[in-house]
Amino acid sequence: MSESDLSDFLSGTSLVFLGNIIGTILGFSLRIGPARLLGPEEYGYFVLGLTIVNFVGLISHLGIPEGLGKMVPTTDKVSKYVSTGTIIGIIFASLVSIVLLLLSREISVFVSDVAFEPTLIPFLLGIPLFVSFKTSIGVLRGKEDSVGRVLIEVVYRSTTVCAVVLGILFTKDSIGAGIGWTVAMLVTAVTGVGIFKKRHSIDLAVSKIAPRQGQKLLLFSLPLVLATSSRKLMQELDTVAVSFFLDDSKFVGYYDSAYTISRSLFVILWTFSFLFMPYLSKKFQSDRSSIKSDYIVVTRWISTLSLPIALLIIFNPSWTIEFIFGQEYAVATYPLRILAVCFISHSLFGPNRSALVAGEQNRYAFLATLIPLGFNIFLNIILVPRIGMAGAAAATTVSYILMNILYSARLYNLYNIYPTNLRSILFYSQSIITYYLIHQFFTDYSLHNIISISIIHTTTHILSYIMIASDQKDKDVFNELIQ
Repeated sequence: MSESDLSDFLSGTSLVFLGNIIGTILGFSLRIGPARLLGPEEYGYFVLGLTIVNFVGLISHLGIPEGLGKMVPTTDKVSKYVSTGTIIGIIFASLVSIVLLLLSREISVFVSDVAFEPTLIPFLLGIPLFVSFKTSIGVLRGKEDSVGRVLIEVVYRSTTVCAVVLGILFTKDSIGAGIGWTVAMLVTAVTGVGIFKKRHSIDLAVSKIAPRQGQKLLLFSLPLVLATSSRKLMQELDTVAVSFFLDDSKFVGYYDSAYTISRSLFVILWTFSFLFMPYLSKKFQSDRSSIKSDYIVVTRWISTLSLPIALLIIFNPSWTIEFIFGQEYAVATYPLRILAVCFISHSLFGPNRSALVAGEQNRYAFLATLIPLGFNIFLNIILVPRIGMAGAAAATTVSYILMNILYSARLYNLYNIYPTNLRSILFYSQSIITYYLIHQFFTDYSLHNIISISIIHTTTHILSYIMIASDQKDKDVFNELIQ
């Protein structure tokens, strides 16, 4: 990275990181609040509603948010692309919402039971609003607007937490949670449009619809939605499998508590990926000489920041889940440990999918997701009926590792990009061994001792990074930060 590129990337990343930290805290609140207020069974209905709308919403937006993230930085017809993409997405999402509302009874019986239908309906009504929100995120990503991204993320998370909790307090069940979520999506969708219109003077209007830009956008976006929906299905399939095979919504609540905690490891990866894809898009169109070294450094930053949290969860799963969700969710201890291994391994591979999209390898990204998805479906069918929630977690872990291998192999074959080097491997190994040794000195894993272990390990982790993993590129970054 040049000095100007580095400065822009770092300042943007720090802002997005702040937004993601706030978003993660509020996201935890969105799960913890309903989990404690509703109990595992009603909370399971709420989670199923979120799962369905997240997956259906992803398909309904036709990949347009990611397409805008790629098109907006490289065109002077921003208003035409944004207007066309936004209106197409909302119209299609509305049609999908209507069809699913007509089939709500059948969907409820298939994934759970008929008692789930009243909770599902408000989620289905919110699908067009969800698509509008995601499209706004795509526009801000294309503009590399970290401040706008943080603003809309905070609005989304805070409004959702407040509305869902108020809905639960009013109705005393998951139906109120669904209604609260839909109200929050309305507020967020309007706010998102207002943010990108005001901050970037983008004219969103029907008169700006341009068939040529729409065709170009969809040709780029549709392969992306196929790839992304495959990945999203892989993420959400275990939740559906737990509900379908174990036939009790409380197991969905248990499993989601583990899934929510383990996915906190994605905060660092999401932060860097958000701005790394536009940066790489420009690099692929101009100077590719630094892409390989940039990728290794960014992956090392992601892994270094994520590893201490992962080790805390992996070595202390019972304490972690009881501390956050409560003792009644402790039955998900083994799934939590397995999923933590899954998601830290995902971070160790780096932002490989963002690099593929930046290099316009969308078709391969889609095909490389289908094979892991097939494994995920097969393993869920085999494992969940036999070993329950741990089987779902194992299926997800195998699928993610396979997907990352396929993504990274493509990057290496095309651009000689790989995620790590010997220094990084030695550093990761040393950090894991050190945590294990420190952990063995304690027999009582109370809050005080867990904090002590984390402080000691983090200190040695930082020192080891400086002594083992860092190189001249890291020193350049450090100098840039203190100037």
